[in-house]
Amino acid sequence: MHNNLAISFSLLSYLGCFLFSLTPMAFAEPQIYLSGQGSTIARYPSDGSNRDEILQSYYVPNYAAVDRTNSRFYWGAAQKIMRCAFDGSNFEIVFDHLDGLSNVTGVAVDPVNGYIFWTDYYASSIWRGNIDGTGTPEAIYTGASSPVGIDVDTDNGHIYWGQQGNARIMRGNISGLGTPTQITATGGGVTGVAVDSTNEKLYWANFGGQTLDRSDLDGNNNETLFNNGDGVAASAGISLDIANGLLYWVNANGIIYRGNSDGSGALTQLFDVSATDSTSQGVGVSPDGTQILFTGDVNIYSGASDGSGTASTAVNLSNAPYTPGYLAIDVSSRELFFSDSFPSAGIKKVDLEFEAITSGILEGTISTLFDNATDNVTDVSGLAYDSSSDLLYWSDSATQKIQRGSNDGTGAVTDLYDNGDGLTFPQDLVLDADADLLYWIDANDVTILRANADGTGAPTVLFQAADGLTNPRGLALDPSSDMIYWGDITDDLILRANSDGTGAITTLWAAADGISNPDSIQLDAENGKIYISDSGAEDALLVGNMDGTGALEALITGLSAPNRLLLLADADDDGYPDGVDQCESDSAKTEPGDCGCGVVDADTNSNSISDCLINADAKDRIATLRSLVSSLKWTGTPNKKRNKKRRKAQKSTLVEIQSIHDELDSTMTTNLNSYTLASPSLNLSKRLKKALRKTRRAKKTKTSNFKKRKKQAKKTLLKLNNALTDS
Repeated sequence: MHNNLAISFSLLSYLGCFLFSLTPMAFAEPQIYLSGQGSTIARYPSDGSNRDEILQSYYVPNYAAVDRTNSRFYWGAAQKIMRCAFDGSNFEIVFDHLDGLSNVTGVAVDPVNGYIFWTDYYASSIWRGNIDGTGTPEAIYTGASSPVGIDVDTDNGHIYWGQQGNARIMRGNISGLGTPTQITATGGGVTGVAVDSTNEKLYWANFGGQTLDRSDLDGNNNETLFNNGDGVAASAGISLDIANGLLYWVNANGIIYRGNSDGSGALTQLFDVSATDSTSQGVGVSPDGTQILFTGDVNIYSGASDGSGTASTAVNLSNAPYTPGYLAIDVSSRELFFSDSFPSAGIKKVDLEFEAITSGILEGTISTLFDNATDNVTDVSGLAYDSSSDLLYWSDSATQKIQRGSNDGTGAVTDLYDNGDGLTFPQDLVLDADADLLYWIDANDVTILRANADGTGAPTVLFQAADGLTNPRGLALDPSSDMIYWGDITDDLILRANSDGTGAITTLWAAADGISNPDSIQLDAENGKIYISDSGAEDALLVGNMDGTGALEALITGLSAPNRLLLLADADDDGYPDGVDQCESDSAKTEPGDCGCGVVDADTNSNSISDCLINADAKDRIATLRSLVSSLKWTGTPNKKRNKKRRKAQKSTLVEIQSIHDELDSTMTTNLNSYTLASPSLNLSKRLKKALRKTRRAKKTKTSNFKKRKKQAKKTLLKLNNALTDS
């Protein structure tokens, strides 16, 4: 037999329900869901131009800055820059990894010129973007040696930043022009940097030396203001209240201090949040000097600048303490399932709200279905969903099991296969719901296996190391062709073979084609496309032909460690996936509405009637009017008693005839040119006027020629009706 290894998965267990219409830049691609990316689950449109975050992780918030003009507090957190008002309101993400951020370690704000500046540790560069988050940021200085901490001297047009790699502080121009200049060597790793342009002083925190230092803006007159003996320990971010001559800083252990900016006097410990948030790196003082905000592990805290009272939580960032991995989805119930490894292992779900993808935050209610403590779900390494049975299937590499459970988390977990069946490290579970078969990779044994989805019988080894498997990952299945696909993260390959284990393994792409670390694969069998999440050198979502012909295309680039991939069919590319979208081929509509899919429910005449219904509305009124006229009886008979009785019985009918007559007159006269006619040569105005005139005459039931007038009215109303098409 044969075999394979790795870590991978397939998420659309009922792929037949999701027939994607896509080809890069040529037809509608599916919605793209990616886990990883810094502990997030993100959703992308077909071209990757936007990114909605379904599940966010803000990381540990770090170095901070204050916009004193607009009273805003800014802070960095790995691949994000965020901000809020000083009361904690108006929280928002300003830039994220899609804007080029990889590891923000310092933020500075220039409201005068409308810029944000930041240091990027991993990119070894200094960046600048618009303060409102618009536009595309740019790296204005590169080659910085592990930059940490930055501030702006708006008055003199300079920015200052620290470099931990070579223990110095550098200065550059706000414009990004020219070559950066070394201001001073610090003798230790620099963290926070602050500028007092009024008194022409530069402050910094010396992390390694455990001191707070300052110098002139040109680097002269270097002096230590406070040291370890004063309580400075692993100091991080600093902030100045220039008007009151005060300096604030945080020790990385969660203690906030204040001292005089000239180094005189004793230090004051303001707040200690080390019991709940052991890490603090950023602090900022409000423009009026009465309040400070500072960062913790998962919170932004607020407190009085003199330390009175207690610090309160201004912004709670603990809403996403997740490490999502494998993904599956139930479109009909709008639930996204994901495996989680930290802080609590298990399987969780998040409620979805489908809408156009606009780079927003779409966090829904998150609930735990299965966990380690209750269900012994320890290390989920593959996840699939069967919509026909509402069952979730998963592999657990730690417990060496293939299991299943209900999609709502109720009931017991069923063990389908375990180490007694030869499982050692099962990963990348794929379900063929129609054939009731499960496929997975066993990483330790370097095999690809198949077994019955109900747990009966023994697993069958399809491919193994002897067949050329090295380190397989990203298993995917195409039931329509009975083929399985996977990547190899050691040999940088994309491969495929028959799903029954017969025949040879075919290499579709290799490193020369752009494959460097293929973590996850998804298939669009309808259009013959394969999607590859590559977290190696490419850090991109790649797309190519399932048969290996042609070149791979990078559909979305600039990703950061993309992990697991999920595709969701969206034929009209409007953000509402097929199955939810009732108008799958109409990007302007998600339900038929008045006019049906493909027709806009427009009311160009503002008459409260959709244009598509105007003919139907008129024909309905005409039919009603004709029926009422038909019901009228002559009241001019010799029998006065009968006449009186008829007149009384027809009184309400005559009132209704007049009402509909007037409505039809008003509506059709107003919209005369909007109706669709059975023949272009018809004179609708003439027919309308004649029908209305004859109807008015038919109301005179006492006249001797009533029956003739009634017949004429019915005839002209029928001709008016026939002048209009049925749609």
